[in-house]
Amino acid sequence: MVNSIDFDKYSFVKKGSEIAKLINGKSITAPFSGRVGKREITQGILGGQNSIIANLDDIKLLKVDVKLPENYLSVIKKGLKVFVNTDAYNEIFLGKIESVSSRVDPTTRSILVQAKIENKQEKLIPGMLLNLKVIFNQKKSLSIPEASLIIQGKEKFAYKINNNEIKKVKVVAGRRIEGRIEIISGLQENETILAEGTNKVRPKKKVKIVKTIN
Repeated sequence: MVNSIDFDKYSFVKKGSEIAKLINGKSITAPFSGRVGKREITQGILGGQNSIIANLDDIKLLKVDVKLPENYLSVIKKGLKVFVNTDAYNEIFLGKIESVSSRVDPTTRSILVQAKIENKQEKLIPGMLLNLKVIFNQKKSLSIPEASLIIQGKEKFAYKINNNEIKKVKVVAGRRIEGRIEIISGLQENETILAEGTNKVRPKKKVKIVKTIN
C-alpha cells in the first residue's frame, strides 16, 4: 500500500529522488532524472504488483521511429542529419539517424529507422505529430539570400559591394533551398553583396553599409 506520494504532477525530479513511500517503510525512487506525469494511484490505496504510480519521462533527447521508402535504402545510414518541425513551434529541431533496420517491411515496402532528436528545452513531448526530413545529399557550398539574385532573361546577376561601390557581377546559380540560392561561380566566400533592395540601386553607385547579415 502507498503510504505517501512525494511529488507534484508534471514536475522535474532528479535520479534517486523519493517518489512514494510504502506502508512498510520502503521508498520508491526515480531510476533516472526526468519529468513525472499525473498520479495514477491514490495515496492509501492498495496497489498490485504492476500498479503504476506515475509515468516518468526523460525527453531532453527524443527517439523517433519512422518508416522510409525502400528506394532510399542506398543512401540511408547511421549518422545522417535530421531536421524536425511541428505545427506547434516555428523552429527546426536537429537530430541524427541512430539506427537502420536490417529488414524491409514486405507490406509497406519501407524500412524502419530510428532518429534521436535534441530537445533540451523539452518543447517536444511524446505523442506529438512531427515532420521529419532526412538530409542525405548535403554538401558545403556558397549561397546568397534569394532576394539578392537578379534575373535578366537567361542570365543571373548579383550586386557586389567593394569599397562602398556597387558592382554588378554575373553568377551561375544552383539549387534553391529554404530562401537561399546556391552560387556555383561568380562570387567568392566572404565577399559583401547587396542582400535586398536590388531594384533601388545601379552599378558604380556609392552605398553606405549600415547592417550586415550572414
